[in-house]
Amino acid sequence: MVYATWQQRMAVITLLCLAAGCGGDDPKVSADLPEIPTPATESLPAAARERIEALLTAVRATPSNAEANGALGRALQAAEQYQGAEALYTRAAAFEPGALRWPYYLGVVRNSQGKYAEAAEAFTSAEAIDSSFPPLQYRLAETRLSMNEPSAARALYEKILAADPNSPTAHYGLGRALALEGDAKSAIAQFQQAVQAAPRYAQAHYELDWPTAIWASSRFPRSISSSTSASKASRRQSRKTL
Repeated sequence: MVYATWQQRMAVITLLCLAAGCGGDDPKVSADLPEIPTPATESLPAAARERIEALLTAVRATPSNAEANGALGRALQAAEQYQGAEALYTRAAAFEPGALRWPYYLGVVRNSQGKYAEAAEAFTSAEAIDSSFPPLQYRLAETRLSMNEPSAARALYEKILAADPNSPTAHYGLGRALALEGDAKSAIAQFQQAVQAAPRYAQAHYELDWPTAIWASSRFPRSISSSTSASKASRRQSRKTL
């Protein structure tokens, strides 16, 4: 019954888009866009496979419809098919250039692929549309850390804290940026504020559990503050849906 309902919804979307004249690509817009990807669905659960196939049918029927491209992109992102999702979000952003969500999602999937410079470019495009969206600021700051640009990340976290002084995620991120800059004392102070704001913030506790002598080492901040576990924790803290 669920699948039938989903099919009916996609059929309605497709018919409405066709009626609105959005069934073909605008050559001026689509000339440099990636092609509609062909998802790998063989190993997916039946429900996910059927949903992706229905969404793919809608995109092929209305290739210049931003919502159709983006919906399939979200489904592929959930299936961890990031390259296909990236192509679809790129298309959606071109067909709906004033929408914040498409460059934001594009930055997220690029980050997932380790394409940090390209992710920063997408987040910057999203920021030009609406710079007040908090998860965007966190994502961009996190990306700057991944690019080993602690000064840029520090400025972003400081901006976040100016608006929300009790954000444990921002204190933690600022601590990581300061650690990468070699300012161990200030980094520790930020981790302490993160724990004060969120007593169960495990990654901040992890940083603070290291002996002071190790913190004083010039090697420590660059090794521990760029750890994968720390990065994942920060992303979990800032994850929201548009």
